[in-house]
Amino acid sequence: MLEWLGDVFKVVVCASGGGGNFRAIAAGARTKDSSYVVTRLIVDRECPARRVAEEFNIPAVTLEFRSRSGDPVDLLPEVPVGTDLVVLAGFMSIVSKQTTSKLEGRIINTHPSLLPKHGGVGMFGVNVHRAVLDSGDKWTGCTVHYVNQFIDEGPVIAQRRIRVIRGETAWGLGSRVFDLEGPLLVEIIRQFSLRKA
Repeated sequence: MLEWLGDVFKVVVCASGGGGNFRAIAAGARTKDSSYVVTRLIVDRECPARRVAEEFNIPAVTLEFRSRSGDPVDLLPEVPVGTDLVVLAGFMSIVSKQTTSKLEGRIINTHPSLLPKHGGVGMFGVNVHRAVLDSGDKWTGCTVHYVNQFIDEGPVIAQRRIRVIRGETAWGLGSRVFDLEGPLLVEIIRQFSLRKA
């Protein structure tokens, strides 16, 4: 139960990997002017993001890993009552329709391209950046969007863009895009939290 937090804006983060964006969100919650608190990390596999949770003293839970077969995961049992926002930050599992319906308008995702370009099934990590380079796009970036039942098709909240550098690798491009994602997520979470205030 989260009653002790009162009216503080409460965020749950879901991750599957290294936890870089989760770290940015957790660090943002620790700043002097922070308007939100991270109450839980949900992961769908054992991953370094759990160590970030330990570092920031944030409780973490691991879902039963059902997405191996492509089955959507239901986040609802692990999202505490009173949660204001769920943030998918490098979360690799598909989220169930039940979850997206119940959390409509309160669940967001970050994606490493300028959606609607280079989204959908299989478009994650370096795959996205290879697709950007193969397409000849001059610009790329990241998108924060609402999550709905369709992969990467929820309404866009905000984007940040950078110019693609001729001759760069997918990994190099991915690193530059990643540097945009954490700060944008923190900015969007703060905007959501200030609406509640």
